[in-house]
Amino acid sequence: MIHTRSEERPPAYIHSGAQIASSLISHGCIIKGQVERSVLSPGVVIEEDAVVRDSIVLFDTIIGAGSVIDRTILDKEVIIGKNCQIGYGDDMTPNKLEPTRLNTGITLIGKRAHLPDHLKVGHNCKIGTDLRPEDFPTDTLVSGETIEDRTFAHGWERELARRISIVP
Repeated sequence: MIHTRSEERPPAYIHSGAQIASSLISHGCIIKGQVERSVLSPGVVIEEDAVVRDSIVLFDTIIGAGSVIDRTILDKEVIIGKNCQIGYGDDMTPNKLEPTRLNTGITLIGKRAHLPDHLKVGHNCKIGTDLRPEDFPTDTLVSGETIEDRTFAHGWERELARRISIVP
């Protein structure tokens, strides 16, 4: 037997209309949509009519209403907008920047990324950390593509620059 210590969170809340099959749901999760063959870390929220399939979702991530997540690994504190399709389509083009690592259909989303509503992301894609909706130039990221912001070495530097630019 292995005992691990974790922060105090309430038990998972499974809405009456939710559907869960062959998945691991951690404490603090709120499930209102559908989860199939996936692992959800503590604090994950799956909103109404959202589907998470064959995926790993880390701490405190929110999947917006009507979104479909398929074969994706989402790092912590990610926000997926409403009606997004992540891991969509049949195109399995390997990732252009990392073809030896991202070639099996899995899409990666970095920590604290905030994806805009109605975004479509194909297979073998990589979305970097700390991205915001305004960082996505179009509403589609085709299979094998990468979107990252390399302006700053650390996410906190980027956030500081954003705050400074907002202050009058």
